[in-house]
Amino acid sequence: MMNRPSARRRTGWHSLAAGLSLAIAASAGLALAATQGGPLPGPLPLFPSTNWWNADVSLAPVDANSASYISFIGPTRTLHPDFGGEVYPGSVETYGMPYVVVRSSQPKRAVEFDYAGESDGVDHSTGLSFPFYPVPDEAITQPHWIEGGQPGQENPGGDRHMLIVDSDNRYLYELYALRWDGSRWTAGSGAFFDMKTNNRRPDGWTSTDAAGLAILPGLVRHDEVYGTGEIGHAFRVTVRATNGYVYPASHRAGSTAGALPMGARLRLKASKDISGFPPEVQRIFRSMKRHGLIVADNGSDMYVGGTFDTRWDNDVLNPAFAALRASDFEVVQLGWKPLPPAPAGLANRFRLYSDVTKEHLYTTDTNEYNVLGMQGWAQEGVAHRVYTTNAPVYGLTPVPLYRVHHPGIHQHLWTTDPNEYAVLGAGAWTQEGIDGYLLPSPVAGVTVPLYRLAYRFLPIHLWTTDTNEYSVLNTQGWVQEGVVGHVVP
Repeated sequence: MMNRPSARRRTGWHSLAAGLSLAIAASAGLALAATQGGPLPGPLPLFPSTNWWNADVSLAPVDANSASYISFIGPTRTLHPDFGGEVYPGSVETYGMPYVVVRSSQPKRAVEFDYAGESDGVDHSTGLSFPFYPVPDEAITQPHWIEGGQPGQENPGGDRHMLIVDSDNRYLYELYALRWDGSRWTAGSGAFFDMKTNNRRPDGWTSTDAAGLAILPGLVRHDEVYGTGEIGHAFRVTVRATNGYVYPASHRAGSTAGALPMGARLRLKASKDISGFPPEVQRIFRSMKRHGLIVADNGSDMYVGGTFDTRWDNDVLNPAFAALRASDFEVVQLGWKPLPPAPAGLANRFRLYSDVTKEHLYTTDTNEYNVLGMQGWAQEGVAHRVYTTNAPVYGLTPVPLYRVHHPGIHQHLWTTDPNEYAVLGAGAWTQEGIDGYLLPSPVAGVTVPLYRLAYRFLPIHLWTTDTNEYSVLNTQGWVQEGVVGHVVP
């Protein structure tokens, strides 16, 4: 009898402890649960700042066939937001791409693929799938986890994408034509992306989009449109037909003559006035000017992809998008890539060519390189690298490379000879300052010689680090003027 109160107190403590344990477990369960449209892991935008989705294309050159590509689409074809909320309030059917956020503890499931040879989560030596995709079991019976809205156990047809983000590891899993056959998950294809890297799919491989690109980083998202900052990435767009593929795409899905290739970029023209649109729409359209649209799949012309979100107001989006036509866009030079950063202490020296003046021009100014590319100059990439100061390196003091311009003959010239720079500046040439620094002597394993040539029949010069080009041009009317310095390739 004396032990009863003690026993009751003990029972009460255990009951409290059990209740706390259940509460903690329930709280942990909620924290670890898969979430439709949950918060995406930072930093944003998704993928590194150097990723093709996040590139600033506002100064990239226009493709020579831009007008023809726009004509193929149809200049009066209007833009359309391929996203929204429920088809009607409370409906199973939806517009736009849903995405799911999970934790690293989410159980992995094997998915059997129609295109196993180009899918991840497959042992390609045997063709057998293994547990790889963190597909929530709720998606079997519940709506809105998969594109289109219907749960996995139904098979209504359509693209049926599922996009899954592991927020702990910043992994992205994407599935196409996903369905539950009663005992297992099956899909058309599946792709994995580590969002901490810029790894492309192997050439020739698809993803869950025909271009071989990730889908999620190219979607218009509600949190960005109604956020406070600018949208920092391009958007996914479809066209009715394509012809091959170019960087950053890895896969073709058509060969229609005159059509854009997968991976092509369209850019809203800088001159297009967007000031009359609602602020949130202006934010979308400003991104189209800065980051553009990337052709990612075959579909309806000028359909821009976005997320499923019940907060979208298509009474605002649809007429705003319809106010833009294909003719308001231009095609960026096919296969264009952002310029690589130069190593510390060095500057990229770019080379361009004008078919009008027959001049090769060199510049360390990225803006000049981009602007001239937009004005018809052929961009030939990074020719070499020069030092940014005359601070000693490898026991040598870099010497300045001077640039002068003759407005009468529309030619530039570079020299390391300060006397030549002074004499030309006293004449008809305009001195334009120092365009980098060269080493006066070679450094084995580090530098290459920079050669200079003059053309016998026109007042033009050329500089090259290519010994073969230097030799061949000597047989084609060019005079070899020797080594002017040493640069980093």
